[in-house]
Amino acid sequence: MLDAGGIYMKMRVMMASTVLSMAIALPAASADQGGRELEELRDMVSGLLSTMVERGVISEDNANELMQQARARAASMPEQQTAANAGAQAVVEQRTDMADVIEEMKREREALARDLEQLRQERQVVSEQLQQSAVDQELLQNRNRKLIEREVQRQVEEALARQSRQTVEDVRVRYVPEFLLADIREQVKAELKEEVKTEIVEGVYEQRDEEGLPIPEVPEWTGRLSLGGDIRLRYQHDSISSDSGAWYDYNTINENGGFNTIDPGADLLSRTNDDRDRLRGRFRLGMDAKLGYDFNAGARISTGNTNDPVSTNQTLATGLNRYEVVLDRAYLGYAWNSDTGDWGIKATGGRMPNPFYSTDLLWDDDLGFEGLSAQVSYKQQRPQRLLGIGTRGYEAKATVGAFPLEEFAFTSRDKWLYGAQLETDITLLDRKKLHFGIAYYTYDNIAGVADDRPFSSIASRDAEIDASLPESLQKGNTLFDVYAAPNGSSGLDAFGLASDFDILNLSFGVEIPDFRPYHIWLTADYVKNLGWDKSEVLSRIGGAGVDTSNPIDEKHDTGYMFRAEIGSPWMLDEGDWRLYAAYKYIEPDAVLDAFNDSDFLLGGTNSKGFILGGKYVLQRDVTLAFRYLNGESIVNALDPRIPGSPELAPLKSATYQLDINAKF
Repeated sequence: MLDAGGIYMKMRVMMASTVLSMAIALPAASADQGGRELEELRDMVSGLLSTMVERGVISEDNANELMQQARARAASMPEQQTAANAGAQAVVEQRTDMADVIEEMKREREALARDLEQLRQERQVVSEQLQQSAVDQELLQNRNRKLIEREVQRQVEEALARQSRQTVEDVRVRYVPEFLLADIREQVKAELKEEVKTEIVEGVYEQRDEEGLPIPEVPEWTGRLSLGGDIRLRYQHDSISSDSGAWYDYNTINENGGFNTIDPGADLLSRTNDDRDRLRGRFRLGMDAKLGYDFNAGARISTGNTNDPVSTNQTLATGLNRYEVVLDRAYLGYAWNSDTGDWGIKATGGRMPNPFYSTDLLWDDDLGFEGLSAQVSYKQQRPQRLLGIGTRGYEAKATVGAFPLEEFAFTSRDKWLYGAQLETDITLLDRKKLHFGIAYYTYDNIAGVADDRPFSSIASRDAEIDASLPESLQKGNTLFDVYAAPNGSSGLDAFGLASDFDILNLSFGVEIPDFRPYHIWLTADYVKNLGWDKSEVLSRIGGAGVDTSNPIDEKHDTGYMFRAEIGSPWMLDEGDWRLYAAYKYIEPDAVLDAFNDSDFLLGGTNSKGFILGGKYVLQRDVTLAFRYLNGESIVNALDPRIPGSPELAPLKSATYQLDINAKF
């Protein structure tokens, strides 16, 4: 064994040998660097060897031997250096690959940021559509409205957070299809409705149990009923031009059994051309009931009367008396949807809301339909190409209906309305929504029947002829005196419709959401009465000499309307607003005047002009609205008292309406 001194000497020799090898090898391996540090290291090692020889640590021969060994190892270093250089080059290449990876990760991060922004926009769409949904109406009626809204927001955010977490794990955000968002919305609404209902009931039970009060029993049927309604107050100003012509109120003439010979002014729509100011009110209260899984029932009461099918307004001028209340709706419905949710069937019977898509060019907003209707629908809520156009989804509907207008016992004079409509709603990839519709409506036994008895026999009214008279009229349709004789007068007067009505209706609409948070809506509506035929009209009325309300040779069968609207999409929250403008043109016999708009140019047809309006949400469920309607007649009327008389002056009027409407 070596002693401590020997061990120490051995270690010093090994250290000197190692340092010497490094000193010789380093210049060869790093000569390209040329650093001063290497030169200093060589000098230091040389000095160390000299000192070790002087102090007897090693002999001069040992020093020379060490130098030779170091030089031999240095000679073998190029091959090792070449391998090292190759390794360094691989490291450099790897670093280059890493730089590419880092750059790719930067691009991925930027794409992730863009996709996350799209996801936030998707969340906004989900929130808006949840607010718009019909179920929201039920949820907003209970005392926990704020709780519900917070819960909806929380659950939506959780769903989106789950999607976001999945996105981070997958590096890229995937597009959330519309049908998946729809499923999320429906699931949230269904779960939320049950959770809130249970929470309310349990809260009541717990409170009464803590207070020692008996726990109330909640009838099962309360969970199947929902109530809702609205009340509207309106100020209306009607201004008739001072040079406007006289127009006869044929509805009043038929009700009174002829012209008023004592007070001729009573037969006119306006005795004078003075302005008219009115305060008007409307109240509606409705109920919907779920019956089992597929059936439902609905009913609604409202202000109004049984003589005017197109208005539920009550003028506030009753001598402080009470208002009339009528049954506005009463129907039974059936609804079925396939397991996948693509196909749906609806059927309704009774007095129901308008089952057709339409504007007030054809049907007034307050008009209710009574009879039977059925609808088949098919929808796809996933991205696809439709007729070569990229879409997010679409829904197609086919609706038919049969509606009795008047029934006469044991006669063939019953009056019916039949309708059929095809429509589709398409959502494009950029979120624009398109609507296309085509409809056809036809009436049975709607035209008047002329008295064909000999002139000398026309002395009394005939039940069959009276059955052909319209139940209700507004203004504009071409009428003829069913008891008038050619070139003479029978002494009886009653006015029936001169034309049949077989109406073709085309509609188009587009919703443009490109101006967030506001949308733009553009709609166009076109109607044509295919039942108007001049020769048939002349044959029906008994010739050109019979009293008519309009000239037969003028324009009669066409109508159209264009409307543009901009504003908030849902009109639910305080500060939401909309503005709109429309132009309307509707000839006398384009549609049945009894059922279309009741406000424009005093209601009915034979009118053209423009409409301006807007709405503003004062508070949630309380809306302020205004409208300005300016119109004039297209065809100048005739005086039915004087066959062959010249045309009367055109009717011109302007109407101003200011409303405050509250929903509950």
